[in-house]
Amino acid sequence: MSDFLHLLMCPNCKKTHLKDEKKALVCTSCGSEYPKTGNVAWLFENPKGEIADWQNRYHLFVDMTGLEVQKLKFDSQSPNISGKTKDRLLRLIQAKTEHSREVARILKPMDVKEEDGPKSESLVGGTELPSTQSLMGYYQNVCRDWSYGDQENAICLEKVEEVLKEDKVLRNMGVIGSGACRLAFDIHRKLKPSNTINTDINPYLLLVASRLIQGKSVSLYDFPIAPINLESTAVKLKCKAPEILSENFHYCLADGMNPVFAKQSLDSLLTPWLIDIVPQDLQLQALRYNHCLKDSGRWVNFGSLSFYHNDQKICYSIDEALEIVENSGFKIEAYSHDDIPYLHSPYSCQKRTEKVLTFSARKVESKEPPAEEFTFLPDWLTNTSQPVPRADKLNQQHMVHSMLGNVFSLVDDKNSIEDIAEAATFLKLPKDNAVAVIKNVLTKFFNDHQKGNQF
Repeated sequence: MSDFLHLLMCPNCKKTHLKDEKKALVCTSCGSEYPKTGNVAWLFENPKGEIADWQNRYHLFVDMTGLEVQKLKFDSQSPNISGKTKDRLLRLIQAKTEHSREVARILKPMDVKEEDGPKSESLVGGTELPSTQSLMGYYQNVCRDWSYGDQENAICLEKVEEVLKEDKVLRNMGVIGSGACRLAFDIHRKLKPSNTINTDINPYLLLVASRLIQGKSVSLYDFPIAPINLESTAVKLKCKAPEILSENFHYCLADGMNPVFAKQSLDSLLTPWLIDIVPQDLQLQALRYNHCLKDSGRWVNFGSLSFYHNDQKICYSIDEALEIVENSGFKIEAYSHDDIPYLHSPYSCQKRTEKVLTFSARKVESKEPPAEEFTFLPDWLTNTSQPVPRADKLNQQHMVHSMLGNVFSLVDDKNSIEDIAEAATFLKLPKDNAVAVIKNVLTKFFNDHQKGNQF
C-alpha cells in the first residue's frame, strides 16, 4: 500500500508523511492514525467518529429492513390476497433477509455483526443525511457496475477515451467519488495508469469494489421498482469483476469536498457522477482540484449536470460549468454532452436515459484553493465539545416532539381518536380542535408509513 502514499496528505496536519503500519496509516509528522478496514484506509480528520457514524447507518439499515420484513410477513398472512401475491411477498421476505445478511458480511471488517439487535437510537438520533449518502444510497449502481452486463460500462469508458483523444497517458490518477469503482476499474485496466487512488465517503461501496476486484464474488439482490414479472420482484445477482487487479489500484475513504491528495501530486484526476450532486459550489470544487494537479495535469469529468441545490445561483447550466472550469486555471481540450443509458436493469420495465457531460481539461495555471475547508454544518455540529445554541427552531422542535410523544403514549389498541383527544389535556384545546390535531398527526403517520418513510 505504501507505493502511493506520497500522493496523499494527512487530513490533520496536511503534510505528506503517511506511513503504512499494517492496521492503520500513521502520520509520522503529527502522529495521527487512520485505521484500515481490510485494505481501505479511513482518511478523515476524525476517523473513529466516521467509523461510528457509518456503524450507526448500518444499524439504521438493519432496523428498517427488519421492520419491512415484519410488515411483509404480516401481509403474507392476510386472507384477502391471491396465491400469486403471497408468492411475491414470500419471495421478498427471503430476499430482504438474505440481503441484510450479505450487507453484514461485506461490512464485517467494520466490526458490525449480522446478529446485532435493533438499535432504536439509530432511528431517533441516527444519520440524518440525504438519501444519496445513506448506506444503500447507490446500491443499484453497484448492481449496474458489476452485474447488469457491459453495455453501460463500455459506453462510459468510450466517452472518457473520446475526450482524452490521442494522449491517454494518465500516470498517477486520483478519483474523487469512485462509488463502486467500475469506471475507474475499466480505465485502469485499459489505459494502465501508474496508480489509481479511489476515494469515496461510503464504506459499503468501496468494500464491495475491493472484494470484487480482488477476485471474490458477491451476491446481491436487485429489487426493481417496476419488475417485468413476479420472478423479477427480487432477483439474486452474482457479481464478479472481469479481471483481478492486484497492483496499483488503491482505496481510501475520504471527504471529496476537501480532497486528501497532496498539492500538485496528481497527473490526472477523475470525477465520475460527482460535481452536480455534492453540496459544494462548483467554483470551489474546481479550485480544489486545480490544487491537487501538477502543472499540465488533467481533470477528467464524467456525469450528469442535474444540480438540485436550494441556492439557485449554484445550479449551473453546461455553459456556466464549462466557463467555471476555464476560469479555475484549466483549458478544456475536449468535451461531449451525450445521452447514454442509465441503470438499465434487465429485470425492470423502466429504462432511464441521462445526458452526461464528459470533458478533459488541462491545468494551465495554478490557482489558490479556498482558505477554509468546506463544511455545510455549523461549528457546534462539527466540534462536538462546543455548546449547542438554543435556537428558536430547536425550541419549536422540542415542543413538537414532546407533543407527539404524549399523543403516541395514549395509543394503546383501545383508545379512539376521540378518547385520545379527551385525554390530551396537554394540548390545551377544545375537544373538537384536539380531535382535528390528533387526526392530522395520525394521518401523516399513516401516509408516511404507506410510502415506506420514517415518521
